[in-house]
Amino acid sequence: MLGSINVDAPVVFVVGGVVFLVVVGYACGPGPAAGSAIGGVVGYLLRPSLPLVGQLPFETVITRGSGLRGINELQRSTAEVSFNYSLAGALIGGTLLGVVQYVVRRRAKDGDAGAPEK
Repeated sequence: MLGSINVDAPVVFVVGGVVFLVVVGYACGPGPAAGSAIGGVVGYLLRPSLPLVGQLPFETVITRGSGLRGINELQRSTAEVSFNYSLAGALIGGTLLGVVQYVVRRRAKDGDAGAPEK
């Protein structure tokens, strides 16, 4: 996709991700945007590793291994799974913090935020 033009693919993906988080934060509030960022980082840190190689570098993960050539192409499936971990973490984190934000705003609107039940 980006191999035909002279662009550093990971930088494009990171900038695109930041723009996405800013748009989500503006549209929905900080909960889903922060949750997506935190979940994506957690998913990236928990990515699988290869024997004798360890965890793949960020550039390989974010491009799903599309730049791997030769014998390194054997790492492509691990790169794809690692990317999926990051994506799933971002989706789960964004959803969870979005729900938390909704509940907190709803309780504040109803006027019973933090009030003990009687």
